[in-house]
Amino acid sequence: MLPYRTIAPHIAAVMLLTVLCSVPRYAFATNAQGSSCPGGAVAPIVNSANSDGNNLVCISGTWQYPAYSLQSYSGAAGASCSGYPAGALHYTTTIANLEYCNGSVWSQLAQVQPASPPTAPAGAGYFVLTHSTYTDPGSFAAANSTCLTDLTTNTGWNGYSSANSRGILIATHVLAWVCPTGGACQNLMPITTYYYANGGNGAAGGASFTTDSNGAGPGDTVAWSAANRFSGVFGYWTGRGWSGAGTATVWSTSTSQVHWGIDDATVETGMSSATDTARWTNGGIGSGSSEYLICMVNP
Repeated sequence: MLPYRTIAPHIAAVMLLTVLCSVPRYAFATNAQGSSCPGGAVAPIVNSANSDGNNLVCISGTWQYPAYSLQSYSGAAGASCSGYPAGALHYTTTIANLEYCNGSVWSQLAQVQPASPPTAPAGAGYFVLTHSTYTDPGSFAAANSTCLTDLTTNTGWNGYSSANSRGILIATHVLAWVCPTGGACQNLMPITTYYYANGGNGAAGGASFTTDSNGAGPGDTVAWSAANRFSGVFGYWTGRGWSGAGTATVWSTSTSQVHWGIDDATVETGMSSATDTARWTNGGIGSGSSEYLICMVNP
């Protein structure tokens, strides 16, 4: 028989292994989201590497994904994220979306797209400067009527013959490209090609642009005074001021301005010689002044 001092360490080692093996173990294979867990302080957090590699928390007897609450922010979207590390997240209530810090500004983590993208109509449309100048029409209806009369009375503009033969020089297709005092503007159709033309110059126009999914354009910085646009320096009613300015390449499709719409005493105008937002928001003038209109002929 071995002496006690020789046997005792072996017995102690066996007892320790027995105790360790009796401690509950949570193997990866059993830690699936939705499976049962013991709760309490026993293994409150595990990793579900067998499925997706995410951590799980034992809540009310079930392994569940933890819920994270991000900082809520109510300022302007796309603001500076100075003071935050690149990759930081917050929830922006103004756009009901997540933004991340890209090192300088907050950028949308994901942009919500329409349930079904707009479908481009058959054929192209026209973006036509009127032959004559007019005082502020005062309403969509009056502006639309003016456009239809101008474009069907002065028939020498580039594209008239094609538009007429297609039967689109009618009230439902000819609209004025203008905005009211605050609210939605009359916009072009989405994802549609439009050709420039000038009702007073049949040689002008021929260039084209394609609208985005909101019906906005032109997507460039070319002056509309170019020969293949309106061919000349013109001022025209737009009503697209302040928040309706958009960017240097794309106009906005709505405006929250409280003045300078086509139904106000002072109306926003555009200038064809500009290469930025001044093409549609060059400053307001009195509604009694005489300016051109831009008419859109939708396909």
